[in-house]
Amino acid sequence: MLIKLLKYSVCLILIHTLSFASAQKIQIKDKLTRLPIHQVVIYNSGEQFKSFQTNEQGEANLEGYQTADIINFQHAAYENLTIPYETLVAQGFEVLMTQRIIPIKEFTVSASKWKENKTEVANQILTLNAKDIETTSPPTSADLLAGSGEVFVQKSQLGGGSPMLRGFAANSVLLVIDGVRMNNAIYRSGNLQNVINIDPNALESAEVIFGPGSVIYGSDALGGVMNFMTVKPKFSSSESPYLRGSGFTRFSSAANEQTYHVHTELGRKNFSWFSSITWTDFDDLRTGSNRDSRFPDFGKRPFYIRRIEGTDQLVENANENQQVDSGYDLFNLVQKVRFRPSDYLDLDYGFYYSTTSDIPRYDRLSQTNSDGSLRYADWYYGPQNWMMHRIGLGSYKKNAFYDQLKLNLAYQDYEESRNNRRVHATDLRNQTESVDIYSLNLDLDKKLGENSLFYGAEWLVNKVDSRATMTNIDTQEVSPASSRYPDGGSTYRSVSAYLNYKHKLSSSLILNSGVRYSNVHLDGLTTDSRAAFLESSSINLNNDALTGALGLVWKQNDQTTFSTMLSSGFRSPNVDDVGKVFEIDGDEIVIPNAELRPEYSYNSEVSFQKKLTDKVVLDLVAYHSWLNNAIVRGTAVHNGSSQITIEGETFNLLSQQNVSAARIYGLGGKLSYMISSSLAFKGSINLTDGRETVSDAPLRHTPPVFGRAALIFRKGRLRAEHFLEFSGAKKFEDLAPSEQTKTDIYTADGSLAWHTFNIRASYQINNIISIAGSIENIFDKHYRTYSSGISAPGRNFVISLSGQF
Repeated sequence: MLIKLLKYSVCLILIHTLSFASAQKIQIKDKLTRLPIHQVVIYNSGEQFKSFQTNEQGEANLEGYQTADIINFQHAAYENLTIPYETLVAQGFEVLMTQRIIPIKEFTVSASKWKENKTEVANQILTLNAKDIETTSPPTSADLLAGSGEVFVQKSQLGGGSPMLRGFAANSVLLVIDGVRMNNAIYRSGNLQNVINIDPNALESAEVIFGPGSVIYGSDALGGVMNFMTVKPKFSSSESPYLRGSGFTRFSSAANEQTYHVHTELGRKNFSWFSSITWTDFDDLRTGSNRDSRFPDFGKRPFYIRRIEGTDQLVENANENQQVDSGYDLFNLVQKVRFRPSDYLDLDYGFYYSTTSDIPRYDRLSQTNSDGSLRYADWYYGPQNWMMHRIGLGSYKKNAFYDQLKLNLAYQDYEESRNNRRVHATDLRNQTESVDIYSLNLDLDKKLGENSLFYGAEWLVNKVDSRATMTNIDTQEVSPASSRYPDGGSTYRSVSAYLNYKHKLSSSLILNSGVRYSNVHLDGLTTDSRAAFLESSSINLNNDALTGALGLVWKQNDQTTFSTMLSSGFRSPNVDDVGKVFEIDGDEIVIPNAELRPEYSYNSEVSFQKKLTDKVVLDLVAYHSWLNNAIVRGTAVHNGSSQITIEGETFNLLSQQNVSAARIYGLGGKLSYMISSSLAFKGSINLTDGRETVSDAPLRHTPPVFGRAALIFRKGRLRAEHFLEFSGAKKFEDLAPSEQTKTDIYTADGSLAWHTFNIRASYQINNIISIAGSIENIFDKHYRTYSSGISAPGRNFVISLSGQF
């Protein structure tokens, strides 16, 4: 009895001593992976309330807790924990937390460029965290967005992916990575594939802000902003450095895809770095074999062209579902270094590099002439090269002007090319574009009591170099050709400033307001002799734009939130709009229009979130947008005539003009249901429609109804998901006029409805190794997503093996 009493007394003394120590370090880790968890909120239930938050190493120094305290642990992605202080001592101050099936995503950085509570922002925002990305394991960032069920993605080729946001796409939506805009002066209104240059395996999170984002992000954000954030290097919380890393290999059968990825992190007290490398090889994509009985041959590839003994010959395809000439390779590298010279200053440098092999333009290679013969022998994008250097500075010492400051200085080097040759022609046409992009972003925030002020400025310069040649594939003789953009070079400059204010009118009512002013200047010079009929060989545009946003959030109670928002967005004409100026195509020639003005979108939306029960959450949004001064190509007049004769040839004159207007409207809904601690349901549905107001014609970038539904199971080391992806039909008469001419990518009925059943599962073998697998499109359904020029994968078996250290 005496020995037991002595042990009990020693234990009490130890607990008492530890509880009154100046600081007691606690470590919080993921229960399965044993990786540290950042930003866990720790607070006590005792009389003297104290709260802490774990650092990037999952550690926190507890100070002032009493032996009788009950300690609470909360994190958006993990189940809440409550542990008595005595138990913490017995566990050696190590806490293991279990991931939620459906994380509670309460924070965003896209709305203001600073971390905010998501319930205080009026915008509709999709958040994808690192665990979402790891679970879906997408081949590209385009597939990451498409897999969310909230972003529609079009593909003209396997090496593609053009996101559509609320009826806008291409150069009318904005790509941002680590605070730097990727959109450049040659982004076109047609479909783009630049999002594949962002490696999903190097991302910490991704956010999509729906609706105009021009107040914070400037030009191009008519339909929304896609904000990608790569892994931020983490410092060590002690004098001892840490080193960890992970890697995986993946194989998928539909395109014989092979992916290899590795990344490492090293952290010291004031220095850290992150390195990521991914290489992916895609073979030709096999599509599904089970077709709609009304169109049994749609999407088949019966023949393809090969040059044999100096002539283009038709070759029979051994497997009509194999989309020959669609494969490509993709390589991504991200290297980041971070340095903290003081507690109030943070410096970091990032190097980003992405390149592809030649990317076959599958929709053009499968295009036919009126007699059914193939039109092109060659049509491919040359290597799509993107490189960026970024230097960031963060200052966190409060003063009269700001509480936090971020400065981003970046240089990007982008290159793309187009190469095409018609069947039986001997001349291969090459057009190569290079863009040097310089940018500087300054963002600040300042707390004004309970309110917040966000403000900043941006400076941007794009320099475009455009070249073209014609190569005889038999003799290798090279001759000059018309460049896509002015051959004397083009420059796009922008300077802007913004102000955003969040005002808490009451504990339940929050007002968000903002305004931005932008000035954009564009000039270009051509030396093409066929442009000599113009009064000037130079182009000069100077445009101003003023945009604003006003949002109101009403948190009626803990279960119900209403939001409403009015906002505007703009897109200033870029080099692609104005600079495809001397482009000659057949009997047409495009000339500049120095009077082009910015396009504007005006958006209104209402959203509603309701926690129906402790386990069921419903999100709804309705929106309406007006597009004004839309830029479209139309007939031009020069010296009173719409035609011009050059070197004996007569051409029709065209130019880009602000002649169109449109209205877009839609609904979105999401439902999540925690059926039990190990089973959950998630579903989403999206409806968008829109028409030009003058011609009453349908719009090009409004997809049919689409969505996703998933049943998720998690138990111990096993996670499984059965999900349905679906899209409605779009009748031929409901296609935009420009789409109705693309008879090779649609059926006679237009775009067909489709749905696929899929299953994926992963198992954490131990703290180091995990294995995952999935079967996509289980029933081998043949389908082609709206506006796409290549059919989707057929039954696809995917397996991956991951490890970490």
